[in-house]
Amino acid sequence: MNARFDKLFREEAVRHHRAGQRARGDVLRLSPRWAAAASWSLYAALAGCMLFAALATVDEYVAGPAVVCGAVDGVDARVPRFSIVALMPGAARPDLRPGQRLRVTLAGYRDARIIAIVDEVAPSVIGPAEARRALGAHADLVPVAGAIAIVRAHLAADVPPAGGAALELFDGMSGTAQLRLARRSILAMLVPWLFDGRHHAG
Repeated sequence: MNARFDKLFREEAVRHHRAGQRARGDVLRLSPRWAAAASWSLYAALAGCMLFAALATVDEYVAGPAVVCGAVDGVDARVPRFSIVALMPGAARPDLRPGQRLRVTLAGYRDARIIAIVDEVAPSVIGPAEARRALGAHADLVPVAGAIAIVRAHLAADVPPAGGAALELFDGMSGTAQLRLARRSILAMLVPWLFDGRHHAG
């Protein structure tokens, strides 16, 4: 049978067929050297990911409607003194405190951002009706809804320029105020139970 099989096919084809039969079913053998190198590469990549997660940070922000309030300056009545009143979500009240920075974008100056420093945070979270009373004449200038924590702030410095010209503020101008509550690492966000508290940022 084997002799007849050898005559029907070329000698090279027969040798290849027989070699394939011997190799069929062999156990796959991996070099320990390559396996160790692959393991160390995996460990290094995992360590790099953990380091990035521990060092990289993400800022947490809260935002709410804001209005410009003008008052007569005690020294020069011709120069109004402006402040910012912002309506922040009531849930953010535990994280609000004086000294934090408000970034305010006004409807008339969308490309400019005003920086204000928080002077006062209302001690209680209030509802829309009480918030409107607190706003007084400005109550109809901003949307009021839900639980609210009122924040009052003064301008940090001169109003930033927009298009090369100084911004001109007017009492009653409305916009949006944004405040950074905290800065946390990616690792703290992925496994918050490893961390007791948050890193606050002003």
